[in-house]
Amino acid sequence: MPSTSETTHWIRNLLFLQIAIAALTLLVGKPHTMLHGMNWPMPTPEQVAAFDFIGARGPGAPSIWSILLETAAWSFLGVMTRTEHRLARTIQRGIPVSLQTALAQILGDAAAGVSIAVALVALLWSSELKLVDIQLTLRGSGVGSVIAVSFILGFFHDRTQRVVGLVHERFFGKPQPEDRPDLGQSTAAGDGGSQAESKDAPE
Repeated sequence: MPSTSETTHWIRNLLFLQIAIAALTLLVGKPHTMLHGMNWPMPTPEQVAAFDFIGARGPGAPSIWSILLETAAWSFLGVMTRTEHRLARTIQRGIPVSLQTALAQILGDAAAGVSIAVALVALLWSSELKLVDIQLTLRGSGVGSVIAVSFILGFFHDRTQRVVGLVHERFFGKPQPEDRPDLGQSTAAGDGGSQAESKDAPE
């Protein structure tokens, strides 16, 4: 049984992480809403009905920057939702939380998840990929499709990262040990993230 001071420290860290996640989401969500010309935090029904890509005017195709801004915002929301899920599992299991390790993981996940989602959506928007007999492209898709793909890529960013790594190995070979960043731990495939994740970080 953990002592009262340990329990208090654990709860305080979890509350701080919850506030940090909410603040990061607000930091991205509010400017994104304002760029759409919508009221914050409660848009009107008319604004919701007219929701489209940022800067979209008429039936013409949106610019690539509109696509990437939408992708960055919604993939970030996907990463934060996954972080909330991991934090809930941490609370359920009663695992001690290190504030420094957890914050570093949250920021690292956000950077990796958003950058991979932006790169993949840009690729799918500007070209047509063929997998067996299936055409993979987002060209000409509506804002709903881009939002859905972006959120999914953000939520499952760890799995997407492994797939991208496998493609990289297929074409360029496995990276040499000196090419790998020395972060003090190695990573491996596992449920919901790496098997070598720190015990103190949200799973």
